[in-house]
Amino acid sequence: FVALYTGGWLFVASRVNDVVQTRLVELRTEGVEIDCPDQDVRGFPFRMGVFCSDFDVLVAAEGLAVDGGALRSAAQVYDPTRAVVELDAPLQIDFSGEAVRLDYSVGQAVVEARSPGSRALSVEFMDGSGEADGVTTRWDRLTAFSREAEGNLEVAVQGIGFQTDAADLPPLNVDADAIFVGASY
Repeated sequence: FVALYTGGWLFVASRVNDVVQTRLVELRTEGVEIDCPDQDVRGFPFRMGVFCSDFDVLVAAEGLAVDGGALRSAAQVYDPTRAVVELDAPLQIDFSGEAVRLDYSVGQAVVEARSPGSRALSVEFMDGSGEADGVTTRWDRLTAFSREAEGNLEVAVQGIGFQTDAADLPPLNVDADAIFVGASY
């Protein structure tokens, strides 16, 4: 059983690596360049995930460039529809000349793709700061969550301990949510 499981895990890991490489090539033909140096599939025996030493995205037609640190992902072998992705700081985003730099201790996303109509995404940044246009904002925890529900897209954002050097205010907590009727991923 151990030999069969090990062989099966290695076979699936090889296929995952091939599928990721194929998808990256397909995206390049669509104008999206994703660079994932030192790509490797790891996690044996109970997880499987793609690891990169650096992570960059360029969508020239949209004027979007994203430059992040090392990327790690993992899905449990018994639940491949839910993956956790971590991205090391700093994260720099340039959109049509407007640049934002994010620093944080933890940058994590959870992606759930159980079936169409039942997908969700959550993103969390802990102990972070962001800088844009010379203004720095700090936070203890920043979380964004979205999911499909009954043909709609539900979105929620929560920020704890927000402070900015643009205003002399005490730390703020922020909660916002919205429902986009008829929208989906």
